Amino acid sequence: MSAALGYGESEIFPKQIKLHLDRGDVGNFLNLPYYDAEDGLRYAFLDDGTSATLEEFYGLYDKHVQTPEEVVKLQVVGNGETELLQDGPPCLQILCKAGISEGGRNNGLFNIGVYLRKAYPDSWESEILKYNMEYLSPPLPLPEVNIVAKQVQRKDYAYKCNDAPINAHCNKELCRTRKHGVGAAVSGATIANLRKYNSNPPVWFMDVNGEPLELDTEALMNQMTFQRACMEQLNFMPRSIAKQQWESRISTLLNEMRDNESAIIEVAQDASISGQFYDYLEEFCRHLQQAQDKEEILLRRPWTDEEQGITYFRLKDFEAFLRKNKFFEYKSHKIAQRLRDINGESIVLKIKGRAVRVWQIPSFDSADIDINPPEFGSTQGAPF
Repeated sequence: MSAALGYGESEIFPKQIKLHLDRGDVGNFLNLPYYDAEDGLRYAFLDDGTSATLEEFYGLYDKHVQTPEEVVKLQVVGNGETELLQDGPPCLQILCKAGISEGGRNNGLFNIGVYLRKAYPDSWESEILKYNMEYLSPPLPLPEVNIVAKQVQRKDYAYKCNDAPINAHCNKELCRTRKHGVGAAVSGATIANLRKYNSNPPVWFMDVNGEPLELDTEALMNQMTFQRACMEQLNFMPRSIAKQQWESRISTLLNEMRDNESAIIEVAQDASISGQFYDYLEEFCRHLQQAQDKEEILLRRPWTDEEQGITYFRLKDFEAFLRKNKFFEYKSHKIAQRLRDINGESIVLKIKGRAVRVWQIPSFDSADIDINPPEFGSTQGAPF
Protein backbone atom coordinates (compact mmCIF):
# COMPACT_ATOMS: atom_id res chain seq x y z
CA MET A 1 0.00 0.00 0.00
CA SER A 2 2.80 2.44 0.85
CA ALA A 3 4.46 1.78 -2.53
CA ALA A 4 1.20 2.32 -4.42
CA LEU A 5 0.64 5.61 -2.57
CA GLY A 6 4.14 6.84 -3.41
CA TYR A 7 5.54 6.35 0.11
CA GLY A 8 7.68 3.30 -0.61
CA GLU A 9 10.56 4.56 1.57
CA SER A 10 8.39 4.78 4.68
CA GLU A 11 9.19 2.25 7.41
CA ILE A 12 6.41 -0.04 8.52
CA PHE A 13 6.17 -0.88 12.22
CA PRO A 14 6.22 -3.22 13.98
CA LYS A 15 8.59 -5.32 11.89
CA GLN A 16 8.39 -8.54 13.89
CA ILE A 17 5.64 -11.07 14.38
CA LYS A 18 7.43 -12.80 17.26
CA LEU A 19 10.22 -12.01 19.76
CA HIS A 20 12.68 -14.10 21.79
CA LEU A 21 12.33 -12.08 24.99
CA ASP A 22 14.01 -14.78 27.09
CA ARG A 23 17.20 -14.38 25.00
CA GLY A 24 17.36 -10.58 25.24
CA ASP A 25 15.65 -9.82 21.93
CA VAL A 26 13.67 -6.57 21.76
CA GLY A 27 11.18 -5.20 19.27
CA ASN A 28 11.08 -1.87 17.47
CA PHE A 29 10.29 1.27 19.38
CA LEU A 30 7.08 2.96 18.21
CA ASN A 31 6.52 6.70 17.82
CA LEU A 32 2.94 7.36 18.86
CA PRO A 33 0.84 10.18 17.39
CA TYR A 34 -0.10 13.09 19.65
CA TYR A 35 2.94 12.70 21.89
CA ASP A 36 3.64 16.19 23.28
CA ALA A 37 0.31 17.10 21.69
CA GLU A 38 0.50 20.88 22.21
CA ASP A 39 3.74 21.28 20.25
CA GLY A 40 4.15 17.99 18.37
CA LEU A 41 3.76 17.47 14.63
CA ARG A 42 2.32 13.96 14.76
CA TYR A 43 -1.36 14.39 14.11
CA ALA A 44 -4.14 13.17 11.83
CA PHE A 45 -5.79 15.30 9.13
CA LEU A 46 -9.43 16.26 8.96
CA ASP A 47 -11.34 16.10 5.68
CA ASP A 48 -10.54 19.76 4.96
CA GLY A 49 -6.78 19.14 5.37
CA THR A 50 -6.40 20.84 8.76
CA SER A 51 -4.83 19.12 11.76
CA ALA A 52 -7.13 17.14 14.03
CA THR A 53 -7.07 17.56 17.79
CA LEU A 54 -6.73 14.47 19.93
CA GLU A 55 -10.50 14.46 20.55
CA GLU A 56 -11.21 14.86 16.83
CA PHE A 57 -8.83 12.00 16.13
CA TYR A 58 -11.00 9.72 18.27
CA GLY A 59 -13.91 10.59 15.95
CA LEU A 60 -11.82 9.80 12.87
CA TYR A 61 -10.89 6.49 14.40
CA ASP A 62 -14.53 5.56 15.03
CA LYS A 63 -15.38 6.51 11.46
CA HIS A 64 -12.55 4.71 9.64
CA VAL A 65 -11.52 1.82 11.90
CA GLN A 66 -11.09 -1.51 10.06
CA THR A 67 -11.41 -5.01 11.46
CA PRO A 68 -8.51 -7.44 10.93
CA GLU A 69 -10.64 -9.29 8.38
CA GLU A 70 -11.26 -6.08 6.41
CA VAL A 71 -7.55 -5.22 6.41
CA VAL A 72 -6.67 -8.66 5.00
CA LYS A 73 -9.18 -8.15 2.17
CA LEU A 74 -7.68 -4.82 1.08
CA GLN A 75 -6.24 -4.99 -2.43
CA VAL A 76 -4.00 -2.62 -4.36
CA VAL A 77 -5.32 -2.42 -7.91
CA GLY A 78 -2.70 -3.23 -10.53
CA ASN A 79 -0.20 -4.58 -8.00
CA GLY A 80 0.06 -8.00 -9.60
CA GLU A 81 1.99 -9.19 -12.66
CA THR A 82 1.62 -7.06 -15.78
CA GLU A 83 2.74 -7.19 -19.39
CA LEU A 84 4.56 -3.90 -18.82
CA LEU A 85 8.22 -4.61 -17.96
CA GLN A 86 7.41 -8.29 -17.48
CA ASP A 87 8.96 -9.80 -14.31
CA GLY A 88 10.48 -6.39 -13.57
CA PRO A 89 10.48 -4.19 -10.44
CA PRO A 90 6.98 -2.99 -9.49
CA CYS A 91 8.29 0.58 -9.03
CA LEU A 92 9.25 0.79 -12.72
CA GLN A 93 5.92 -0.71 -13.76
CA ILE A 94 4.05 2.01 -11.81
CA LEU A 95 6.24 4.81 -13.19
CA CYS A 96 6.13 3.64 -16.80
CA LYS A 97 2.36 3.26 -16.64
CA ALA A 98 2.04 6.90 -15.51
CA GLY A 99 4.93 8.20 -17.63
CA ILE A 100 8.26 9.43 -16.21
CA SER A 101 8.33 13.21 -16.34
CA GLU A 102 11.11 15.80 -16.16
CA GLY A 103 13.20 15.73 -12.99
CA GLY A 104 13.27 11.94 -12.87
CA ARG A 105 13.98 11.00 -16.48
CA ASN A 106 17.74 10.27 -16.27
CA ASN A 107 17.50 8.13 -13.15
CA GLY A 108 14.31 6.57 -14.44
CA LEU A 109 15.91 5.58 -17.75
CA PHE A 110 19.00 4.27 -15.94
CA ASN A 111 16.86 1.88 -13.88
CA ILE A 112 14.92 0.87 -16.99
CA GLY A 113 18.31 0.13 -18.58
CA VAL A 114 19.26 -2.12 -15.66
CA TYR A 115 16.00 -4.03 -16.16
CA LEU A 116 16.63 -4.30 -19.92
CA ARG A 117 20.13 -5.72 -19.37
CA LYS A 118 18.58 -8.44 -17.24
CA ALA A 119 15.59 -9.12 -19.51
CA TYR A 120 17.24 -8.57 -22.92
CA PRO A 121 21.00 -9.14 -22.49
CA ASP A 122 21.62 -9.28 -26.27
CA SER A 123 19.44 -6.39 -27.45
CA TRP A 124 19.09 -4.04 -24.46
CA GLU A 125 20.92 -1.15 -26.19
CA SER A 126 18.30 -0.94 -28.92
CA GLU A 127 15.47 -1.59 -26.47
CA ILE A 128 16.47 1.38 -24.31
CA LEU A 129 15.84 3.73 -27.26
CA LYS A 130 12.31 2.37 -27.63
CA TYR A 131 11.58 2.63 -23.90
CA ASN A 132 12.89 6.20 -23.89
CA MET A 133 10.36 7.15 -26.57
CA GLU A 134 7.42 5.25 -25.04
CA TYR A 135 7.69 5.90 -21.30
CA LEU A 136 9.57 9.18 -20.78
CA SER A 137 7.61 12.42 -21.12
CA PRO A 138 9.19 14.13 -22.96
CA PRO A 139 11.86 11.65 -24.20
CA LEU A 140 15.51 12.39 -23.47
CA PRO A 141 17.71 13.63 -26.36
CA LEU A 142 19.85 10.94 -27.99
CA PRO A 143 23.19 12.19 -26.49
CA GLU A 144 21.74 11.88 -22.97
CA VAL A 145 20.39 8.41 -23.74
CA ASN A 146 23.89 7.37 -24.84
CA ILE A 147 25.37 8.68 -21.57
CA VAL A 148 22.83 6.65 -19.56
CA ALA A 149 23.53 3.56 -21.68
CA LYS A 150 27.28 3.83 -20.94
CA GLN A 151 26.53 3.97 -17.20
CA VAL A 152 24.36 0.87 -17.43
CA GLN A 153 27.06 -0.96 -19.39
CA ARG A 154 29.37 -1.04 -16.38
CA LYS A 155 29.83 -4.39 -14.66
CA ASP A 156 28.61 -3.10 -11.26
CA TYR A 157 25.23 -1.97 -12.61
CA ALA A 158 22.31 -2.27 -10.19
CA TYR A 159 19.00 -0.59 -9.50
CA LYS A 160 19.26 2.71 -7.62
CA CYS A 161 16.53 1.77 -5.15
CA ASN A 162 17.27 4.66 -2.78
CA ASP A 163 17.10 7.39 -5.41
CA ALA A 164 14.18 9.25 -6.95
CA PRO A 165 11.97 8.56 -8.78
CA ILE A 166 11.76 4.82 -8.02
CA ASN A 167 12.27 5.08 -4.25
CA ALA A 168 8.77 6.48 -3.72
CA HIS A 169 7.23 3.31 -5.19
CA CYS A 170 9.69 0.77 -3.76
CA ASN A 171 8.17 -2.57 -2.76
CA LYS A 172 11.20 -4.69 -1.83
CA GLU A 173 9.26 -7.78 -0.77
CA LEU A 174 7.41 -8.00 -4.09
CA CYS A 175 10.48 -6.95 -6.10
CA ARG A 176 12.54 -9.80 -4.67
CA THR A 177 10.03 -12.30 -6.04
CA ARG A 178 10.43 -10.96 -9.59
CA LYS A 179 12.80 -12.66 -12.00
CA HIS A 180 14.37 -9.32 -12.96
CA GLY A 181 13.88 -7.59 -9.59
CA VAL A 182 16.55 -6.69 -7.06
CA GLY A 183 16.80 -10.32 -5.97
CA ALA A 184 16.37 -11.50 -2.40
CA ALA A 185 19.37 -11.34 -0.14
CA VAL A 186 18.72 -15.02 0.32
CA SER A 187 16.61 -16.68 -2.33
CA GLY A 188 13.20 -17.49 -0.88
CA ALA A 189 13.71 -15.42 2.29
CA THR A 190 13.25 -11.77 3.24
CA ILE A 191 15.86 -10.74 5.81
CA ALA A 192 15.71 -7.44 7.71
CA ASN A 193 16.05 -5.61 11.02
CA LEU A 194 19.42 -6.80 12.32
CA ARG A 195 19.92 -6.43 16.09
CA LYS A 196 22.98 -7.06 18.24
CA TYR A 197 23.06 -8.39 21.80
CA ASN A 198 26.35 -6.77 22.77
CA SER A 199 27.80 -9.62 24.81
CA ASN A 200 31.25 -11.13 24.30
CA PRO A 201 30.99 -12.87 21.90
CA PRO A 202 27.95 -11.01 20.55
CA VAL A 203 24.62 -12.64 19.74
CA TRP A 204 22.73 -11.38 16.68
CA PHE A 205 19.01 -11.38 15.92
CA MET A 206 17.66 -11.02 12.40
CA ASP A 207 14.08 -11.13 11.12
CA VAL A 208 13.71 -13.81 8.43
CA ASN A 209 10.29 -13.70 6.78
CA GLY A 210 9.11 -11.74 9.83
CA GLU A 211 10.39 -14.27 12.43
CA PRO A 212 13.43 -13.67 14.66
CA LEU A 213 16.48 -15.82 13.99
CA GLU A 214 19.30 -16.06 16.55
CA LEU A 215 22.79 -16.09 15.01
CA ASP A 216 26.45 -15.92 15.91
CA THR A 217 28.95 -13.82 13.95
CA GLU A 218 30.02 -16.82 11.87
CA ALA A 219 26.45 -17.23 10.59
CA LEU A 220 26.41 -13.62 9.37
CA MET A 221 29.63 -14.16 7.44
CA ASN A 222 28.91 -17.66 6.12
CA GLN A 223 25.77 -18.53 4.15
CA MET A 224 26.02 -22.24 4.93
CA THR A 225 26.01 -21.53 8.68
CA PHE A 226 23.08 -19.14 8.17
CA GLN A 227 21.15 -21.84 6.29
CA ARG A 228 21.81 -24.31 9.11
CA ALA A 229 20.40 -21.82 11.64
CA CYS A 230 17.27 -21.38 9.47
CA MET A 231 16.80 -25.15 9.36
CA GLU A 232 17.27 -25.60 13.11
CA GLN A 233 15.13 -22.66 14.26
CA LEU A 234 12.64 -21.91 11.44
CA ASN A 235 12.36 -25.32 9.73
CA PHE A 236 13.25 -24.23 6.20
CA MET A 237 16.41 -23.75 4.16
CA PRO A 238 16.79 -20.75 1.84
CA ARG A 239 18.77 -21.25 -1.35
CA SER A 240 22.27 -19.85 -1.72
CA ILE A 241 23.13 -16.72 -3.69
CA ALA A 242 26.36 -15.14 -4.90
CA LYS A 243 28.87 -14.38 -2.13
CA GLN A 244 29.18 -10.73 -3.21
CA GLN A 245 25.39 -10.29 -3.09
CA TRP A 246 25.21 -11.79 0.40
CA GLU A 247 28.01 -9.57 1.71
CA SER A 248 26.36 -6.49 0.22
CA ARG A 249 23.06 -7.26 1.94
CA ILE A 250 24.69 -7.92 5.34
CA SER A 251 26.71 -4.71 5.00
CA THR A 252 23.48 -2.77 4.37
CA LEU A 253 21.84 -4.33 7.43
CA LEU A 254 24.86 -3.42 9.59
CA ASN A 255 24.71 0.18 8.41
CA GLU A 256 21.00 0.35 9.23
CA MET A 257 21.69 -1.16 12.65
CA ARG A 258 24.35 1.45 13.47
CA ASP A 259 21.87 4.22 12.66
CA ASN A 260 19.32 2.71 15.07
CA GLU A 261 20.50 3.00 18.70
CA SER A 262 17.80 0.64 19.98
CA ALA A 263 19.13 -2.14 17.69
CA ILE A 264 22.27 -2.56 19.85
CA ILE A 265 21.35 -4.12 23.19
CA GLU A 266 23.92 -3.64 25.95
CA VAL A 267 24.36 -6.43 28.48
CA ALA A 268 25.28 -6.48 32.15
CA GLN A 269 29.00 -6.92 32.84
CA ASP A 270 28.51 -10.26 34.61
CA ALA A 271 26.73 -11.61 31.50
CA SER A 272 29.78 -11.03 29.30
CA ILE A 273 32.65 -13.48 28.88
CA SER A 274 35.13 -11.05 30.44
CA GLY A 275 32.74 -10.44 33.35
CA GLN A 276 32.52 -14.18 34.02
CA PHE A 277 36.30 -14.48 33.80
CA TYR A 278 36.93 -11.83 36.47
CA ASP A 279 34.24 -13.36 38.70
CA TYR A 280 36.10 -16.68 38.53
CA LEU A 281 39.40 -14.90 39.17
CA GLU A 282 38.05 -13.28 42.34
CA GLU A 283 36.59 -16.59 43.50
CA PHE A 284 39.93 -18.31 42.91
CA CYS A 285 41.89 -15.64 44.77
CA ARG A 286 39.51 -14.93 47.66
CA HIS A 287 36.88 -17.56 48.23
CA LEU A 288 38.80 -20.83 47.95
CA GLN A 289 41.42 -22.23 50.29
CA GLN A 290 44.23 -19.69 50.31
CA ALA A 291 47.90 -20.16 50.98
CA GLN A 292 49.12 -19.01 54.39
CA ASP A 293 52.59 -18.30 53.03
CA LYS A 294 54.19 -18.19 49.62
CA GLU A 295 55.55 -21.75 49.90
CA GLU A 296 51.98 -23.05 49.67
CA ILE A 297 51.75 -21.66 46.12
CA LEU A 298 53.37 -25.01 45.20
CA LEU A 299 50.21 -26.68 46.61
CA ARG A 300 48.14 -24.98 43.83
CA ARG A 301 46.87 -22.22 46.13
CA PRO A 302 46.88 -18.45 45.59
CA TRP A 303 48.82 -16.44 48.16
CA THR A 304 47.97 -12.85 49.09
CA ASP A 305 50.56 -10.53 50.62
CA GLU A 306 48.19 -8.41 52.72
CA GLU A 307 50.80 -5.72 53.45
CA GLN A 308 51.57 -5.09 49.78
CA GLY A 309 48.03 -5.81 48.57
CA ILE A 310 49.21 -8.29 45.95
CA THR A 311 48.01 -11.83 45.15
CA TYR A 312 50.37 -14.41 43.63
CA PHE A 313 49.46 -17.64 41.83
CA ARG A 314 50.69 -19.95 39.11
CA LEU A 315 48.91 -19.61 35.77
CA LYS A 316 48.51 -23.37 35.35
CA ASP A 317 46.69 -23.59 38.72
CA PHE A 318 44.24 -20.87 37.71
CA GLU A 319 43.69 -22.54 34.32
CA ALA A 320 42.89 -25.83 36.09
CA PHE A 321 40.33 -23.96 38.23
CA LEU A 322 38.71 -22.48 35.09
CA ARG A 323 38.52 -25.91 33.45
CA LYS A 324 36.95 -27.35 36.58
CA ASN A 325 34.23 -24.69 36.29
CA LYS A 326 33.80 -25.45 32.56
CA PHE A 327 35.11 -22.07 31.44
CA PHE A 328 36.88 -22.75 28.13
CA GLU A 329 36.41 -19.42 26.33
CA TYR A 330 39.97 -18.15 26.92
CA LYS A 331 43.23 -19.81 25.94
CA SER A 332 46.45 -19.12 27.87
CA HIS A 333 47.45 -16.04 25.85
CA LYS A 334 43.96 -14.51 26.28
CA ILE A 335 44.03 -15.20 30.04
CA ALA A 336 47.41 -13.48 30.24
CA GLN A 337 46.08 -10.45 28.40
CA ARG A 338 43.04 -10.18 30.71
CA LEU A 339 45.40 -10.30 33.71
CA ARG A 340 47.53 -7.52 32.21
CA ASP A 341 44.36 -5.46 31.76
CA ILE A 342 44.06 -5.27 35.57
CA ASN A 343 47.77 -4.43 36.02
CA GLY A 344 48.82 -8.05 36.40
CA GLU A 345 52.42 -9.07 35.70
CA SER A 346 54.31 -12.31 35.19
CA ILE A 347 57.31 -12.56 37.55
CA VAL A 348 59.66 -15.13 39.06
CA LEU A 349 59.52 -15.88 42.81
CA LYS A 350 62.11 -17.76 44.83
CA ILE A 351 60.24 -20.54 46.66
CA LYS A 352 62.20 -23.12 48.66
CA GLY A 353 65.35 -22.26 46.75
CA ARG A 354 63.84 -22.67 43.29
CA ALA A 355 62.63 -20.15 40.73
CA VAL A 356 58.88 -20.35 40.19
CA ARG A 357 57.06 -18.44 37.46
CA VAL A 358 53.94 -16.82 38.94
CA TRP A 359 51.49 -14.03 38.18
CA GLN A 360 50.95 -11.13 40.53
CA ILE A 361 47.77 -9.03 40.48
CA PRO A 362 46.33 -6.38 42.81
CA SER A 363 44.52 -8.23 45.58
CA PHE A 364 40.75 -8.13 45.80
CA ASP A 365 39.15 -6.33 48.72
CA SER A 366 38.46 -8.60 51.63
CA ALA A 367 34.77 -8.91 52.39
CA ASP A 368 33.88 -10.63 55.65
CA ILE A 369 30.26 -11.76 55.54
CA ASP A 370 28.38 -12.23 58.81
CA ILE A 371 25.73 -14.93 58.53
CA ASN A 372 23.28 -15.27 61.41
CA PRO A 373 22.28 -18.92 61.84
CA PRO A 374 18.53 -19.53 61.92
CA GLU A 375 16.85 -20.17 65.25
CA PHE A 376 14.97 -23.43 65.57
CA GLY A 377 13.16 -22.65 68.80
CA SER A 378 13.74 -24.26 72.21
CA THR A 379 16.44 -26.90 72.45
CA GLN A 380 14.76 -28.50 75.48
CA GLY A 381 13.54 -32.01 74.89
CA ALA A 382 14.68 -34.40 72.20
CA PRO A 383 12.62 -34.25 69.01
CA PHE A 384 12.69 -38.07 68.77
